[in-house]
Amino acid sequence: QDLIPHIDSTYRTITDRRGRWLEGFSMGGFAVAAYGFNLPERFGVVSMLSPATNDEGGIWSPYAGLTRTATYVKGNTLVRMYVGANDLGSIKGMAERFRAHMQD
Repeated sequence: QDLIPHIDSTYRTITDRRGRWLEGFSMGGFAVAAYGFNLPERFGVVSMLSPATNDEGGIWSPYAGLTRTATYVKGNTLVRMYVGANDLGSIKGMAERFRAHMQD
């Protein structure tokens, strides 16, 4: 809550959601999805790299966030997810389940 105003006042930024990207790898991908889908009015891009998107985290889980905000996210948020051919099977499985959830 305090970090975004601090960054905007300290650096030259685009001060609305279209200028704010989140990107993370593995558990960072989980965090990006959790924040990005729970607070979509703050972030215009959610980029997940080999995300460990399990359904843990209670109300802050990416699944719960996307379920609550899907109408807003669709058409307003750029979402990208990369999973490599050599990623662990568990990461691939989590990513496939989350992709299917995003498409619902």
